[in-house]
Amino acid sequence: MNYVLGHLSPEVTLTIGVSAQEGDGAYLALCDYAMVPGESAWLSRADVSDEQD
Repeated sequence: MNYVLGHLSPEVTLTIGVSAQEGDGAYLALCDYAMVPGESAWLSRADVSDEQD
């Protein structure tokens, strides 16, 4: 994270959120960038169905 932020110009302002807690979902939605660890209990993969027309 520090690497990325260190390469941005001083005029750039970002809100970055990092959390693994389900209760922080509303906060993370307000951030410019949000990161959730892949092993988080509340992170789930979207189901993709094989619907054919």
